[in-house]
Amino acid sequence: MGNVLILEYHKIIDDEGEERANSILRDKRTITKRTLIKQLDLIQASGIPIVSLKEWNNGDLQHQFAVVLTFSGGFKSAIDIASPLLKSRGLTATFFSTLSVVNGQSGLSWGDLKHLLDNGMDIGSQGVSGQNLRRMSKSACQLELELSKRIFENKTGKKLVFFAPPSGAYNRRLLQLAYNAGYEKVIANRAKINTNTSSLLMHGFTVKSNTNISALEKLIVKGLLSHSKTPFFAKLSSQLSAEFGIGLLNKKIIKG
Repeated sequence: MGNVLILEYHKIIDDEGEERANSILRDKRTITKRTLIKQLDLIQASGIPIVSLKEWNNGDLQHQFAVVLTFSGGFKSAIDIASPLLKSRGLTATFFSTLSVVNGQSGLSWGDLKHLLDNGMDIGSQGVSGQNLRRMSKSACQLELELSKRIFENKTGKKLVFFAPPSGAYNRRLLQLAYNAGYEKVIANRAKINTNTSSLLMHGFTVKSNTNISALEKLIVKGLLSHSKTPFFAKLSSQLSAEFGIGLLNKKIIKG
């Protein structure tokens, strides 16, 4: 059983229209299609497999370390940009949506969600309102978890097992309510490698427009460190040093 690094993306925009792009990128969780392509290129060039969240959750992962892709917010860019790009590379991801944005002007439709499922993607819930669930009463939080799960399942015909709290905010009460509602995994916002498939809580690293590539490099090193031997690190470093501007792999692994 291997470890996984979950990368969480938000809104993706095309690179056309630099002035418009710069305005949208004021939301630090928005990145360009070009940035997404570059990051996927780097991960795939390293030989690190990109697997589905379902594969790891089911205990089917045969790799020592892998990367999982998720997309949150339920934006149209999931169907217009992310899904076609992933499909062209033979990759899958889990797409999380808030119930209140489905069928909205800038949100995915029920048809879009079904299209994602038909194309090998998976979906998960972010609740009903998109509000911070830690600040809600117990009954309101419970309603967000149970109602969104039931409606998503009824509309798509797909069992939902993944929940991603808005902004990644969680507490023990939320985890207990999520478990009671039938969710198998809750994806929180924390830069941490996941090593235990039996845990309800999983951690996702939010990729932002200002995310330094060295931060991804550091997480990749942490994920590989407990399993791989020095020769593999040497090979990985030679593959990625030109792109990552590596200092970390060379200094910590190759030089000891």
